[in-house]
Amino acid sequence: MSERSGSGVGDRLRIVLRSRGLVVGLAIIAFWTACALFGERIAPFDPYADNLLATLAAPSLAHPFAPTSSVAISCRG
Repeated sequence: MSERSGSGVGDRLRIVLRSRGLVVGLAIIAFWTACALFGERIAPFDPYADNLLATLAAPSLAHPFAPTSSVAISCRG
């Protein structure tokens, strides 16, 4: 009897995983959960810390192609 109940759970799981809508929904939820949990590691820079005047600065030795993003600006120290 215990053998039958174990396979029943496996059968139910197999049926549930055949549902494409459920699998897609769970993948979307997992993606947004990972973004929420690891967001600081994925994008560690503050999106509002951009210096718009520095983006118009001329090229220099520190930035030969001119600082065009907050990443380049924050790397200067």
